[in-house]
Amino acid sequence: MMTLDSVEAVVKFHNGFRSKPYNSETKKKLASRSVGKICIGYGRDLGKGLTEEEAEYLLRHDIDKIFDELQNALPKWTRIDKVRQAVLIDMCDAIGIKRVLSKEEFITLLVNGLWRDAANEIAGIKSRRADRWRHMITTGEWPSIGA
Repeated sequence: MMTLDSVEAVVKFHNGFRSKPYNSETKKKLASRSVGKICIGYGRDLGKGLTEEEAEYLLRHDIDKIFDELQNALPKWTRIDKVRQAVLIDMCDAIGIKRVLSKEEFITLLVNGLWRDAANEIAGIKSRRADRWRHMITTGEWPSIGA
């Protein structure tokens, strides 16, 4: 059995690695266009994909950015343990920080250590990750996967 014991491990597990562009909803590879390339930044051809090392660099950048945004919006959030911080970061990655912060009752319960109530407050979130989030919030434990 493997334990997901960091925010990076949790986000990587939930998203999976794909070297080529894909639709985040359907998980299907993007169809190539007959004219032009799918590019980003300074003309980076996404059709060529990313190495896992490049994807991990981008992931760390994204996590750092979310961490900073949460720190600015919720200074008390660092009082909670790393597992529950990982849930907030993963939630922001999946559904967006604005949507997470709009769950004011959930945030209040979470930063005040009312774990079960906080977990129940997000029961209506539609995400394939939601059950794992609720478990991590309730138990304070990194999730295990596999056999």
